[in-house]
Amino acid sequence: MPPEEFYALLCKIIPGFEAVSCFSRKSSSSRVKALNKNAYRFYILTSTPSGISDFIITLSKKLWVVGPEEKELGYIDIAKDGTYLERSVIDSAMEIPYQFDFCGDPYVVGDIEVTKSGVIWYGRERALDCNELPKMTEKENLLYKNRKEACVNRIASESGRISDLFLIKKCEEFKFVELTKLVNSKPGFKITDEIVSELEEEFKMEDHYSWLSDDMTELHPAFVLHFNDGRSVTVADVVKNPEAFHGCTLADPIEGDSNSRGTECAIFHNGNEGLGIRSMRIGGYHYSLAMMKYVDVLKCDLEWEKQTPHKALET
Repeated sequence: MPPEEFYALLCKIIPGFEAVSCFSRKSSSSRVKALNKNAYRFYILTSTPSGISDFIITLSKKLWVVGPEEKELGYIDIAKDGTYLERSVIDSAMEIPYQFDFCGDPYVVGDIEVTKSGVIWYGRERALDCNELPKMTEKENLLYKNRKEACVNRIASESGRISDLFLIKKCEEFKFVELTKLVNSKPGFKITDEIVSELEEEFKMEDHYSWLSDDMTELHPAFVLHFNDGRSVTVADVVKNPEAFHGCTLADPIEGDSNSRGTECAIFHNGNEGLGIRSMRIGGYHYSLAMMKYVDVLKCDLEWEKQTPHKALET
Protein backbone atom coordinates (compact mmCIF):
# COMPACT_ATOMS: atom_id res chain seq x y z
CA MET A 1 0.00 0.00 0.00
CA PRO A 2 1.50 3.42 -0.97
CA PRO A 3 2.25 5.63 2.07
CA GLU A 4 -0.21 8.31 0.94
CA GLU A 5 -2.98 5.69 0.81
CA PHE A 6 -2.00 4.39 4.23
CA TYR A 7 -2.10 7.93 5.64
CA ALA A 8 -5.59 8.44 4.22
CA LEU A 9 -6.62 5.16 5.84
CA LEU A 10 -5.32 6.30 9.24
CA CYS A 11 -7.29 9.54 8.87
CA LYS A 12 -10.39 7.42 8.27
CA ILE A 13 -9.79 5.16 11.28
CA ILE A 14 -8.51 7.72 13.83
CA PRO A 15 -10.58 10.86 14.48
CA GLY A 16 -8.55 14.05 14.03
CA PHE A 17 -5.50 12.27 12.67
CA GLU A 18 -5.07 14.94 9.99
CA ALA A 19 -3.43 17.18 12.60
CA VAL A 20 -1.02 14.53 13.97
CA SER A 21 2.68 14.96 13.12
CA CYS A 22 3.82 11.99 11.02
CA PHE A 23 6.03 11.17 8.06
CA SER A 24 7.10 8.25 5.92
CA ARG A 25 10.44 7.27 4.40
CA LYS A 26 11.67 4.35 2.33
CA SER A 27 13.09 1.33 4.13
CA SER A 28 16.79 0.60 3.69
CA SER A 29 16.24 -2.38 1.38
CA SER A 30 13.70 -0.54 -0.81
CA ARG A 31 16.33 2.11 -1.55
CA VAL A 32 18.43 -0.47 -3.42
CA LYS A 33 17.01 -0.22 -6.95
CA ALA A 34 17.92 -3.75 -8.00
CA LEU A 35 15.80 -5.26 -5.20
CA ASN A 36 12.63 -3.62 -6.54
CA LYS A 37 10.98 -3.31 -3.10
CA ASN A 38 8.35 -0.80 -2.00
CA ALA A 39 8.48 -1.13 1.80
CA TYR A 40 8.65 1.98 3.95
CA ARG A 41 8.61 3.15 7.57
CA PHE A 42 5.79 5.31 8.86
CA TYR A 43 6.63 7.46 11.90
CA ILE A 44 3.98 8.91 14.21
CA LEU A 45 4.81 11.35 17.01
CA THR A 46 2.99 10.28 20.19
CA SER A 47 2.53 11.76 23.65
CA THR A 48 1.58 8.35 25.11
CA PRO A 49 4.42 5.90 24.33
CA SER A 50 3.15 3.43 26.93
CA GLY A 51 0.09 2.90 24.72
CA ILE A 52 2.02 1.97 21.57
CA SER A 53 1.61 -1.79 22.08
CA ASP A 54 -2.20 -1.68 22.38
CA PHE A 55 -2.34 0.87 19.56
CA ILE A 56 -0.48 -1.39 17.10
CA ILE A 57 -2.49 -4.48 18.04
CA THR A 58 -5.82 -2.68 17.69
CA LEU A 59 -4.77 -0.99 14.44
CA SER A 60 -3.72 -4.34 12.99
CA LYS A 61 -7.16 -5.79 13.79
CA LYS A 62 -8.93 -2.70 12.42
CA LEU A 63 -7.19 -3.22 9.08
CA TRP A 64 -8.97 -6.56 8.76
CA VAL A 65 -12.39 -4.91 8.84
CA VAL A 66 -12.16 -1.33 7.48
CA GLY A 67 -12.20 -2.31 3.82
CA PRO A 68 -13.77 -4.95 1.58
CA GLU A 69 -12.47 -8.47 2.09
CA GLU A 70 -10.91 -8.66 -1.37
CA LYS A 71 -8.44 -5.85 -0.52
CA GLU A 72 -6.75 -8.15 2.02
CA LEU A 73 -5.51 -5.48 4.43
CA GLY A 74 -5.43 -8.39 6.86
CA TYR A 75 -4.54 -11.97 5.96
CA ILE A 76 -3.17 -15.27 7.27
CA ASP A 77 0.28 -16.44 6.29
CA ILE A 78 1.79 -19.89 6.79
CA ALA A 79 4.99 -20.36 8.78
CA LYS A 80 7.58 -22.92 7.69
CA ASP A 81 6.24 -25.38 10.26
CA GLY A 82 2.71 -25.07 8.88
CA THR A 83 1.27 -22.93 11.68
CA TYR A 84 -0.87 -19.90 10.92
CA LEU A 85 0.56 -16.39 11.22
CA GLU A 86 -1.79 -13.42 11.47
CA ARG A 87 -0.67 -10.56 9.24
CA SER A 88 -1.82 -7.13 8.06
CA VAL A 89 -0.39 -4.46 5.78
CA ILE A 90 1.52 -3.10 8.80
CA ASP A 91 4.21 -5.02 10.65
CA SER A 92 2.64 -5.83 14.02
CA ALA A 93 6.13 -6.54 15.39
CA MET A 94 6.32 -2.82 16.08
CA GLU A 95 4.26 -3.41 19.24
CA ILE A 96 7.32 -5.14 20.77
CA PRO A 97 9.27 -2.58 22.87
CA TYR A 98 12.76 -3.71 21.82
CA GLN A 99 12.19 -3.42 18.07
CA PHE A 100 14.92 -1.37 16.39
CA ASP A 101 14.52 1.15 13.61
CA PHE A 102 16.67 -0.13 10.75
CA CYS A 103 16.20 2.76 8.38
CA GLY A 104 19.73 4.00 7.78
CA ASP A 105 21.62 4.04 4.52
CA PRO A 106 21.98 0.54 3.00
CA TYR A 107 25.53 -0.76 2.81
CA VAL A 108 26.39 -1.59 -0.80
CA VAL A 109 29.54 -2.18 -2.85
CA GLY A 110 30.48 -1.71 -6.46
CA ASP A 111 28.16 0.15 -8.79
CA ILE A 112 24.91 -0.82 -7.06
CA GLU A 113 22.52 2.12 -7.35
CA VAL A 114 20.86 3.52 -4.23
CA THR A 115 18.05 6.10 -4.16
CA LYS A 116 17.43 8.81 -1.56
CA SER A 117 15.28 8.06 1.48
CA GLY A 118 12.45 10.30 0.28
CA VAL A 119 10.96 11.67 3.53
CA ILE A 120 7.31 12.76 3.11
CA TRP A 121 5.64 14.80 5.87
CA TYR A 122 1.88 14.79 6.47
CA GLY A 123 0.43 16.45 9.57
CA ARG A 124 2.66 18.75 11.66
CA GLU A 125 0.45 20.18 14.40
CA ARG A 126 0.50 17.84 17.41
CA ALA A 127 1.38 14.47 18.89
CA LEU A 128 -0.99 11.52 18.89
CA ASP A 129 -2.64 10.22 22.04
CA CYS A 130 -2.75 6.47 21.38
CA ASN A 131 -6.16 6.33 23.09
CA GLU A 132 -7.62 8.30 20.17
CA LEU A 133 -7.78 5.07 18.19
CA PRO A 134 -11.28 3.69 18.92
CA LYS A 135 -11.49 0.24 20.47
CA MET A 136 -12.84 -2.64 18.41
CA THR A 137 -16.63 -2.75 18.48
CA GLU A 138 -18.63 -5.96 18.90
CA LYS A 139 -19.55 -5.84 15.20
CA GLU A 140 -15.91 -5.32 14.17
CA ASN A 141 -14.73 -8.18 16.39
CA LEU A 142 -17.26 -10.52 14.79
CA LEU A 143 -16.22 -9.49 11.27
CA TYR A 144 -12.54 -9.81 12.25
CA LYS A 145 -13.16 -13.34 13.56
CA ASN A 146 -15.15 -14.40 10.50
CA ARG A 147 -12.55 -13.12 8.04
CA LYS A 148 -9.75 -14.89 9.94
CA GLU A 149 -11.68 -18.16 9.89
CA ALA A 150 -12.34 -17.77 6.17
CA CYS A 151 -8.61 -17.24 5.52
CA VAL A 152 -7.69 -20.29 7.59
CA ASN A 153 -10.23 -22.47 5.77
CA ARG A 154 -8.80 -21.43 2.39
CA ILE A 155 -5.25 -22.48 3.29
CA ALA A 156 -5.91 -25.40 5.67
CA SER A 157 -4.81 -28.10 3.22
CA GLU A 158 -1.65 -26.21 2.30
CA SER A 159 -0.88 -25.69 5.98
CA GLY A 160 -1.14 -29.44 6.58
CA ARG A 161 1.15 -30.20 3.65
CA ILE A 162 3.80 -27.76 4.85
CA SER A 163 3.54 -29.11 8.41
CA ASP A 164 4.19 -32.67 7.21
CA LEU A 165 7.23 -31.58 5.18
CA PHE A 166 8.59 -29.58 8.12
CA LEU A 167 8.38 -32.60 10.45
CA ILE A 168 10.15 -34.81 7.91
CA LYS A 169 12.93 -32.23 7.60
CA LYS A 170 13.37 -31.85 11.37
CA CYS A 171 13.38 -35.62 11.84
CA GLU A 172 16.14 -35.96 9.24
CA GLU A 173 18.14 -33.24 11.00
CA PHE A 174 17.73 -35.04 14.33
CA LYS A 175 18.87 -38.38 12.91
CA PHE A 176 21.90 -36.74 11.27
CA VAL A 177 22.97 -34.98 14.47
CA GLU A 178 22.53 -38.06 16.68
CA LEU A 179 24.19 -40.46 14.23
CA THR A 180 27.12 -38.05 13.84
CA LYS A 181 27.60 -38.04 17.62
CA LEU A 182 27.55 -41.84 17.71
CA VAL A 183 30.04 -42.17 14.84
CA ASN A 184 32.43 -39.65 16.42
CA SER A 185 32.24 -41.13 19.91
CA LYS A 186 32.47 -44.84 19.02
CA PRO A 187 35.29 -45.93 16.67
CA GLY A 188 34.05 -48.56 14.23
CA PHE A 189 30.41 -47.76 14.91
CA LYS A 190 28.08 -48.99 12.17
CA ILE A 191 24.74 -47.44 11.37
CA THR A 192 21.95 -50.01 11.15
CA ASP A 193 18.32 -49.77 10.08
CA GLU A 194 17.31 -50.63 13.65
CA ILE A 195 19.20 -47.64 15.10
CA VAL A 196 17.74 -45.32 12.48
CA SER A 197 14.22 -46.59 13.24
CA GLU A 198 14.76 -46.04 16.98
CA LEU A 199 15.83 -42.46 16.36
CA GLU A 200 12.81 -41.85 14.14
CA GLU A 201 10.51 -43.20 16.84
CA GLU A 202 12.19 -41.04 19.48
CA PHE A 203 11.67 -37.91 17.39
CA LYS A 204 8.01 -38.76 16.77
CA MET A 205 7.39 -39.24 20.49
CA GLU A 206 9.17 -36.01 21.40
CA ASP A 207 7.14 -34.10 18.83
CA HIS A 208 3.93 -35.75 20.00
CA TYR A 209 4.44 -34.62 23.59
CA SER A 210 5.39 -31.11 22.51
CA TRP A 211 2.02 -30.65 20.77
CA LEU A 212 0.24 -31.72 23.94
CA SER A 213 1.79 -28.74 25.73
CA ASP A 214 -0.25 -25.57 26.23
CA ASP A 215 2.82 -23.51 25.35
CA MET A 216 3.01 -23.92 21.59
CA THR A 217 6.32 -22.03 21.48
CA GLU A 218 8.09 -24.78 23.43
CA LEU A 219 10.81 -26.62 21.52
CA HIS A 220 11.10 -30.30 22.40
CA PRO A 221 14.46 -31.98 23.23
CA ALA A 222 14.86 -33.60 19.77
CA PHE A 223 14.44 -30.29 17.95
CA VAL A 224 17.66 -29.30 16.14
CA LEU A 225 18.98 -25.72 16.42
CA HIS A 226 21.42 -24.17 13.95
CA PHE A 227 23.90 -21.73 15.49
CA ASN A 228 25.72 -19.08 13.49
CA ASP A 229 29.11 -20.48 14.54
CA GLY A 230 28.34 -23.67 12.58
CA ARG A 231 27.08 -25.88 15.41
CA SER A 232 23.91 -27.89 14.82
CA VAL A 233 22.70 -29.40 18.08
CA THR A 234 19.50 -30.62 19.68
CA VAL A 235 17.61 -28.75 22.36
CA ALA A 236 18.61 -31.58 24.71
CA ASP A 237 22.30 -30.75 24.06
CA VAL A 238 21.68 -27.10 24.93
CA VAL A 239 19.77 -27.99 28.10
CA LYS A 240 22.66 -30.20 29.26
CA ASN A 241 25.24 -27.45 28.84
CA PRO A 242 23.48 -24.07 28.63
CA GLU A 243 26.55 -21.99 29.49
CA ALA A 244 28.25 -23.20 26.30
CA PHE A 245 25.50 -21.51 24.26
CA HIS A 246 24.62 -18.50 26.42
CA GLY A 247 24.52 -15.33 24.33
CA CYS A 248 25.21 -17.15 21.06
CA THR A 249 23.27 -16.31 17.91
CA LEU A 250 21.39 -18.78 15.75
CA ALA A 251 18.82 -19.04 12.99
CA ASP A 252 15.19 -18.70 14.01
CA PRO A 253 14.11 -22.23 15.07
CA ILE A 254 11.05 -22.24 12.81
CA GLU A 255 11.57 -19.68 10.04
CA GLY A 256 15.34 -20.01 9.66
CA ASP A 257 17.79 -22.76 8.82
CA SER A 258 21.55 -23.31 8.80
CA ASN A 259 21.94 -20.97 5.82
CA SER A 260 20.04 -18.08 7.41
CA ARG A 261 23.03 -16.26 8.85
CA GLY A 262 21.12 -12.99 8.83
CA THR A 263 18.38 -14.43 11.03
CA GLU A 264 19.93 -14.10 14.46
CA CYS A 265 18.43 -15.04 17.81
CA ALA A 266 19.93 -14.85 21.29
CA ILE A 267 19.69 -17.85 23.57
CA PHE A 268 19.89 -17.10 27.25
CA HIS A 269 19.94 -18.79 30.62
CA ASN A 270 17.82 -16.55 32.78
CA GLY A 271 17.43 -17.97 36.26
CA ASN A 272 13.81 -18.69 37.16
CA GLU A 273 12.66 -18.19 33.57
CA GLY A 274 14.82 -21.09 32.43
CA LEU A 275 16.31 -21.38 28.97
CA GLY A 276 14.86 -19.50 26.05
CA ILE A 277 15.45 -18.07 22.60
CA ARG A 278 14.41 -14.55 21.74
CA SER A 279 13.93 -14.23 18.00
CA MET A 280 13.67 -11.11 15.90
CA ARG A 281 11.52 -12.99 13.41
CA ILE A 282 7.74 -13.51 13.41
CA GLY A 283 7.00 -10.35 15.35
CA GLY A 284 9.56 -10.88 18.09
CA TYR A 285 8.96 -14.47 19.12
CA HIS A 286 10.09 -16.13 22.34
CA TYR A 287 10.78 -19.87 22.39
CA SER A 288 11.16 -21.88 25.57
CA LEU A 289 13.20 -25.08 25.68
CA ALA A 290 11.71 -28.30 27.04
CA MET A 291 13.69 -29.60 29.98
CA MET A 292 12.50 -33.24 29.95
CA LYS A 293 12.61 -35.99 27.36
CA TYR A 294 9.50 -38.04 26.64
CA VAL A 295 11.01 -41.13 28.32
CA ASP A 296 11.29 -39.10 31.55
CA VAL A 297 7.67 -38.05 31.17
CA LEU A 298 6.62 -41.69 30.81
CA LYS A 299 8.58 -42.61 33.95
CA CYS A 300 6.85 -39.82 35.87
CA ASP A 301 3.47 -41.02 34.63
CA LEU A 302 4.20 -44.58 35.79
CA GLU A 303 5.31 -43.42 39.25
CA TRP A 304 2.22 -41.27 39.57
CA GLU A 305 -0.05 -44.17 38.62
CA LYS A 306 1.60 -46.38 41.27
CA GLN A 307 1.09 -43.77 43.98
CA THR A 308 -2.46 -42.71 43.01
CA PRO A 309 -4.03 -45.53 40.96
CA HIS A 310 -7.61 -44.29 41.52
CA LYS A 311 -6.81 -40.88 40.08
CA ALA A 312 -5.06 -42.45 37.12
CA LEU A 313 -8.12 -44.59 36.46
CA GLU A 314 -10.44 -41.58 36.64
CA THR A 315 -8.21 -39.69 34.18
